[in-house]
Amino acid sequence: MKTILVPVDFSDTSINAVRYAAQLAVQINGKVMMLHAYQYPVIHPVNKGMELTDEGVKEINLKELARIKQVVESEIPLVKLEYLIINGELRGVINVFAENFRTDLIVMGLSGAGKVKELLIGSNTLDVAANTTIPVIIVPKKSKFKPVEKIALATDFRDVVANIPDTQVKLFLAATGARLHIVNVDYQHEYATVDTPMQSGLLEAMFQSWSPEYHFVEDYNVQEGLSRYIEANNINILIVVPHKQNMLHKLFMPNHTKQLVFHSKVPVMVVHE
Repeated sequence: MKTILVPVDFSDTSINAVRYAAQLAVQINGKVMMLHAYQYPVIHPVNKGMELTDEGVKEINLKELARIKQVVESEIPLVKLEYLIINGELRGVINVFAENFRTDLIVMGLSGAGKVKELLIGSNTLDVAANTTIPVIIVPKKSKFKPVEKIALATDFRDVVANIPDTQVKLFLAATGARLHIVNVDYQHEYATVDTPMQSGLLEAMFQSWSPEYHFVEDYNVQEGLSRYIEANNINILIVVPHKQNMLHKLFMPNHTKQLVFHSKVPVMVVHE
């Protein structure tokens, strides 16, 4: 059984991610594990005039997870849904969970942001996506689940054998039964090199058994070119592979990927080379 991990902070965005993951789990015959990471506050909160203990805070969080489980199960009766609460910061908690339980996929929500917010490092979603080896599907705030029938893999044809984790992509294709579209965005061959034809051939061989469709989009803006393609071709999920160009990758996702994640109208799956 495939396990989808969904970090939950009780925001509308994270609850929408739970709903998305639940419907995806039904499609791929998997299960969903809701995970709430919490840290004991320095100053204990007050509830109904009484100071809450650490155990009291934990109990309130467990009750809220149980409530979300009940609501989602009533909406999606076929889903297999569990929940867990662990003390610690989110990235560390996810690593602990993944070490002890097989985790095939992480699904997280992301609210839209203005340009100032996009410059900040502190998003839990981007932090997890940039620093885990597990594929992460980032669900836009208003995105609703549609059966995954078409998946687009964005590529720049740079060192594809080393950069594209084809095993992870193929596992997701097999689980969903989706068709694969391989998409390159360029403007008057600005990003093409003498190596591009060979890299294109290597990528074709890599996914030959999946009979993908290849599309070349003419646009000087990668984000806008992909957005147009996604809308015109009813793509359900966009797969991107951030390149580890330098040590800053551990703190920041590459800029193209961040722009796509913040502005995409469909879920974006981040997989790492």
